[in-house]
Amino acid sequence: MAIGKPEVSEFSEVFKTRPYVDGAKTLIGGQVKPWPGIFSEIFSPVYCSETGERICIGRQATMSPKESVQAVQAAAKAWDLGRGEWPRKTLEQRVAAVEKLMDRLKEIRGKIVSVLQWEICKNDADAAKDGQDLAALLPEEQNLD
Repeated sequence: MAIGKPEVSEFSEVFKTRPYVDGAKTLIGGQVKPWPGIFSEIFSPVYCSETGERICIGRQATMSPKESVQAVQAAAKAWDLGRGEWPRKTLEQRVAAVEKLMDRLKEIRGKIVSVLQWEICKNDADAAKDGQDLAALLPEEQNLD
């Protein structure tokens, strides 16, 4: 028995509420900036039943070798052989920074699950489990004592 390609109608609520991730930006030297250059569209493995086309769910910057090297150089500078800003932070400062990230991930957990469903064709149950796995990584409180 052959499994057909995953499809959704452009008139369905699922289609209307699909995610769109605008990754046409770069992170270089601690600065997130809009990307004015070439970008690639990201397509879901899910097809539109009316058009037969894969559904676009976002875009990402397509950096040139020059910008790619700039990003690597900025990362190397930030590390500075273990003497950069991050490695010099105290444990408490690093934990606070990671907790801030975790708080942001909690806020967008539903969006992450939705993107997983569309990007790699996860079903509701598998995507929800990934959301639970993410939640398990996000403790309610951290105690450094």
